[in-house]
Amino acid sequence: MKGGVGFGIANLESSGEEACALREQLCAIGKKGTTISADGATFRLQVNTYDSFGEDAFRVRIQRRPDKRVH
Repeated sequence: MKGGVGFGIANLESSGEEACALREQLCAIGKKGTTISADGATFRLQVNTYDSFGEDAFRVRIQRRPDKRVH
């Protein structure tokens, strides 16, 4: 979400194996967050869970971290 605009990137069958594994991982990350590396960059992930029409929905926040280079 940025300025009231967000993007949906997945629509999985809720009972499917992939969806169950993703929910477990998102819940484990939670608000405490985690750091990941992708394509040579470091990112901070945080996950908020909210109710959407009686079901859990997830808002994932991804922030790029500054490069830590030694000079």
